[in-house]
Amino acid sequence: MAREVNATTNDPVNPTTTFQTSSTIHAVVALQNAPANTHVTASWYATDVGSVAPCNTFVSSAELTEQEGSNKIDFRLNPTNPVGSYRVEIYVNGNLDQIVTFNIR
Repeated sequence: MAREVNATTNDPVNPTTTFQTSSTIHAVVALQNAPANTHVTASWYATDVGSVAPCNTFVSSAELTEQEGSNKIDFRLNPTNPVGSYRVEIYVNGNLDQIVTFNIR
């Protein structure tokens, strides 16, 4: 999780788990020795945003198909999300790989 990424390498810049409502949120996924046609999905959820939406509300999702090898993928959640707690679920070839929680303040 980061506020920015390096445009050339997709390395996270300013890593954090706390963001402002005006921030673009980056979830950087590092793949190592991935086979060809590896599908990576990021699914974003609002875990608790008070009365704005029910707990665990789906926000957005994106899927990318990668070539074989090692690289970094930058999934982005654009600003305008309300203050609260969130999570991003990372799936590789349809299998849950990691859950990362973060906050917007």
